[in-house]
Amino acid sequence: RADCNKTSLLMLWDNDPAGAVYIGIYNGIVIVNAQEILPSQGCKGVGAIAIRHAEIWARAQNEPCISVIFAKENKAADVLYTSLKMHPVGGYHYRIKEEST
Repeated sequence: RADCNKTSLLMLWDNDPAGAVYIGIYNGIVIVNAQEILPSQGCKGVGAIAIRHAEIWARAQNEPCISVIFAKENKAADVLYTSLKMHPVGGYHYRIKEEST
Protein backbone atom coordinates (compact mmCIF):
# COMPACT_ATOMS: atom_id res chain seq x y z
CA ARG A 1 0.00 0.00 0.00
CA ALA A 2 2.93 2.34 0.47
CA ASP A 3 3.22 4.80 -2.42
CA CYS A 4 7.00 4.82 -2.74
CA ASN A 5 9.84 2.95 -4.37
CA LYS A 6 9.97 -0.24 -2.29
CA THR A 7 11.03 -3.84 -2.19
CA SER A 8 11.08 -6.78 0.17
CA LEU A 9 13.52 -9.54 0.94
CA LEU A 10 12.84 -13.16 1.75
CA MET A 11 15.82 -14.45 3.66
CA LEU A 12 16.75 -18.14 3.39
CA TRP A 13 19.16 -20.24 5.44
CA ASP A 14 19.96 -23.79 4.29
CA ASN A 15 17.10 -23.43 1.77
CA ASP A 16 14.58 -22.80 4.56
CA PRO A 17 12.79 -19.51 5.27
CA ALA A 18 14.77 -17.47 7.78
CA GLY A 19 13.09 -14.07 7.71
CA ALA A 20 11.62 -11.23 5.73
CA VAL A 21 12.26 -7.50 5.41
CA TYR A 22 10.32 -4.56 3.95
CA ILE A 23 12.37 -1.68 2.51
CA GLY A 24 11.00 1.63 1.25
CA ILE A 25 12.26 5.11 0.42
CA TYR A 26 10.86 8.20 2.14
CA ASN A 27 12.27 11.68 1.48
CA GLY A 28 15.54 10.27 0.16
CA ILE A 29 16.07 7.92 3.09
CA VAL A 30 15.96 4.16 2.61
CA ILE A 31 14.00 2.78 5.53
CA VAL A 32 14.23 -0.83 6.62
CA ASN A 33 11.03 -1.66 8.46
CA ALA A 34 9.35 -4.81 9.63
CA GLN A 35 12.49 -6.95 9.63
CA GLU A 36 11.41 -10.28 11.03
CA ILE A 37 13.94 -13.04 11.58
CA LEU A 38 12.67 -16.42 12.77
CA PRO A 39 13.84 -17.26 16.30
CA SER A 40 15.39 -20.48 15.02
CA GLN A 41 17.60 -18.37 12.75
CA GLY A 42 18.78 -15.96 15.45
CA CYS A 43 22.52 -15.54 15.97
CA LYS A 44 23.30 -16.90 12.49
CA GLY A 45 23.89 -13.48 10.91
CA VAL A 46 20.67 -13.44 8.89
CA GLY A 47 19.71 -9.97 10.15
CA ALA A 48 23.10 -8.51 9.25
CA ILE A 49 22.94 -10.10 5.79
CA ALA A 50 19.49 -8.56 5.30
CA ILE A 51 20.85 -5.10 6.14
CA ARG A 52 23.75 -5.60 3.71
CA HIS A 53 21.26 -6.47 0.97
CA ALA A 54 19.20 -3.40 1.90
CA GLU A 55 22.36 -1.29 1.49
CA ILE A 56 22.99 -2.84 -1.94
CA TRP A 57 19.43 -2.01 -2.96
CA ALA A 58 19.80 1.53 -1.60
CA ARG A 59 22.92 2.11 -3.71
CA ALA A 60 21.08 0.80 -6.78
CA GLN A 61 18.41 3.44 -6.10
CA ASN A 62 21.12 6.14 -5.77
CA GLU A 63 20.14 6.71 -2.15
CA PRO A 64 23.14 7.03 0.21
CA CYS A 65 21.26 7.07 3.54
CA ILE A 66 19.74 4.02 5.22
CA SER A 67 17.69 3.88 8.40
CA VAL A 68 15.98 1.14 10.38
CA ILE A 69 12.81 1.26 12.44
CA PHE A 70 12.28 -1.03 15.42
CA ALA A 71 10.67 -1.00 18.84
CA LYS A 72 12.90 0.16 21.70
CA GLU A 73 11.99 -3.01 23.58
CA ASN A 74 13.45 -5.19 20.81
CA LYS A 75 16.81 -5.96 22.41
CA ALA A 76 17.90 -8.34 19.63
CA ALA A 77 17.39 -5.58 17.03
CA ASP A 78 19.28 -3.11 19.22
CA VAL A 79 22.23 -5.51 19.51
CA LEU A 80 22.20 -6.16 15.74
CA TYR A 81 22.10 -2.51 14.66
CA THR A 82 24.66 -1.47 17.27
CA SER A 83 27.00 -4.19 16.00
CA LEU A 84 26.60 -2.72 12.51
CA LYS A 85 27.72 0.70 13.86
CA MET A 86 24.24 2.19 13.47
CA HIS A 87 23.22 4.83 15.98
CA PRO A 88 19.83 6.01 17.28
CA VAL A 89 18.75 9.34 15.82
CA GLY A 90 15.16 9.61 16.98
CA GLY A 91 12.04 7.78 17.86
CA TYR A 92 8.34 7.52 17.25
CA HIS A 93 5.30 5.99 18.80
CA TYR A 94 1.84 4.93 17.73
CA ARG A 95 -1.29 6.53 19.07
CA ILE A 96 -4.46 4.57 19.51
CA LYS A 97 -7.47 6.59 18.41
CA GLU A 98 -10.08 6.74 21.13
CA GLU A 99 -13.45 5.41 20.12
CA SER A 100 -16.29 7.89 19.81
CA THR A 101 -19.24 7.31 22.09
